[in-house]
Amino acid sequence: MKDVQFILKQNSQEKNILEDAKLFQYRIEDIKSRMKFWESRQNDYINFCTDRKICPDATGLEVSSSVKNIMLNILQEFDLDRPSSSSIEHYSSYITRQNFRIRNLLLLLGQFYSHLEWSSSSYNQAIVPNFFDLRKQSGKIVNYDRWESFMIADMEDELTKLYQLNSNYSLLLTSSGMAAYATINNFIIRHLSSDDEIVIPVPIYHEAEALLSAIPGIKLLRLNTTDTDKIISSIDHKTKAIYLTPITNDEALRFVDIDYLIQKISFINQEFFIVVDGTMSGGLIRPEQLIHSNNYSSILYFESGNKYQQFEDTAMKGIVIVPSSLREEFVSIRRELGTILYDRVAVSLPYSISFEELKLKMSRFAHNALFISNSINTNRDLQAFCRINYPLDPCHPDYNVAQKYLREQLGGVVTLSFYESYYYQRNILDKFIENLIDQCQSKSVPFSKGDSYGFSIPRIHIGGSRSDKPFLRLCVGNRSIEEVKVFTSCLVEALQECQKHKI
Repeated sequence: MKDVQFILKQNSQEKNILEDAKLFQYRIEDIKSRMKFWESRQNDYINFCTDRKICPDATGLEVSSSVKNIMLNILQEFDLDRPSSSSIEHYSSYITRQNFRIRNLLLLLGQFYSHLEWSSSSYNQAIVPNFFDLRKQSGKIVNYDRWESFMIADMEDELTKLYQLNSNYSLLLTSSGMAAYATINNFIIRHLSSDDEIVIPVPIYHEAEALLSAIPGIKLLRLNTTDTDKIISSIDHKTKAIYLTPITNDEALRFVDIDYLIQKISFINQEFFIVVDGTMSGGLIRPEQLIHSNNYSSILYFESGNKYQQFEDTAMKGIVIVPSSLREEFVSIRRELGTILYDRVAVSLPYSISFEELKLKMSRFAHNALFISNSINTNRDLQAFCRINYPLDPCHPDYNVAQKYLREQLGGVVTLSFYESYYYQRNILDKFIENLIDQCQSKSVPFSKGDSYGFSIPRIHIGGSRSDKPFLRLCVGNRSIEEVKVFTSCLVEALQECQKHKI
């Protein structure tokens, strides 16, 4: 990894404008391609109904036609729109308009499909069709969306390409990140015995730990360390699973050297499960590529796919990656729990995401995170008041390890730590956020307060459960560098005012 200042100097507004155009092109081409695909399916549906002398859903076809016309109008607006001037404010407004257009195109694509499709489609019929996708007339699958669907299988194939999985691993989609973990948790329960141990080197997502803690008769070994040797030495004959996350979703934002750790685990002659939550790294740290094929342990990977892969929050999805030998067991568990991603949700999600697109998007997130952390941590007026935690910042305790990874693998989330305990009160943090919103409003900077992350504009959230110490988590967004500079100036002013008046 190059020096921080060198990395920051490599970026420019001109470069970001070209990248934005490329990211837009990826999404628009995908939407146009899917419009053609579903139009073709609709024509097949109409011809099938005509040939079989059954009555197509005329109202549904009328709605789909109206939706198509709206989409064509939006696409035309997208092609014609340009920033009204060279100012950052106008460019930011332009990006916002285009993002909203793409978001609405995705949602409308869902409407185009959903008005005609059935969740439990018929296999055959007289007079009235209870289906849309002709593939469901083949009898090759169970026409019940909780069981399986052609659309979900297609999306799983696309994501398998994105993650560059070989035949040894299989990918399954679920309705959310927690649904993905719940599926793995159910599998783990079925393979545990009394007195088994589960090693947890660093804090895992609190809702995942809540499910894990509810399993009776097992011992959870919480280490609170990123030291690889200490983690390896904690594994013994009682260990049934080890739970890992490359980046912790807490205030410390610790970074675990997953690559090195899994390589070391590969030499352990013992059967256990390696459960990896890749959400915070956006899916670009691939643990299954590092484990030896003849290893005794098995990778069980999951992530929330509605973070960095989303487009402005159209829907939720979760991703599970397991050894192909375990696929049927996981499919069965997903069916029993009802955690599958459903068609009417899936159709509104971005599709055909290429590795190049995700890498470009994640690189922007990481660069913005590095810029903001460097700006705050080198500000002399704030150095005794607060700091930004981000693994690629030289002040971070895991900086030397994080440097070994590609920038785009580090995500776009930072956390804010204060040196006085007074500021760790929810009402104080809420007041700070309100002030920051006012600062952004006055400078026409897009910004929001809310849960989740991976959105195009910066979003702040008060993390920690109600019983834990609250902290501030900021997803920096993937806007252009000049927009980020204006946001950073708002953040500095809000922090200085917080420090001065002790709000």
